[in-house]
Amino acid sequence: MSELTDALDRIFKCLQRHKQLYVSSLQAGLSCEEIEEKVKDLPFHLTREVYELYQWRNGMIDEDSSFFYDYRFLPLEEAVEVRKIVSDNYGFVLPFG
Repeated sequence: MSELTDALDRIFKCLQRHKQLYVSSLQAGLSCEEIEEKVKDLPFHLTREVYELYQWRNGMIDEDSSFFYDYRFLPLEEAVEVRKIVSDNYGFVLPFG
């Protein structure tokens, strides 16, 4: 296991103790092939860490949950769509994530 996955697992254990609703909102992780299919049209390549994050869990299904304070961990397909909306409507590309 990598340092990133170890850290995510520690966060998950803390959420299990203190924010069970958030834990139940986290979706199962994706395979590398599923990630590649969802991001194939992006004009850039994702880092190894982003792949690792989405292999760990694929965001939160509950829009009322937050992972850190007011920030929700977006499912990959939603994150890709938000990036496209911002790019199409505002003419600039946000960093992914």
